[in-house]
Amino acid sequence: MTKAGLNKVRVYANGENLLTFTSLVESFDPETLNNLTYPITRKISVGINVTF
Repeated sequence: MTKAGLNKVRVYANGENLLTFTSLVESFDPETLNNLTYPITRKISVGINVTF
């Protein structure tokens, strides 16, 4: 890495709710106005830190 002028390189990944098991019917849409539930969110974060 020193030949490329890099001191440190860090690659990271983070995920929430990647696998969600539910008993809801596939045709059920939680984003409709009359339902009292919120949609199940999936979060994925990736990044890279580089120090020269």
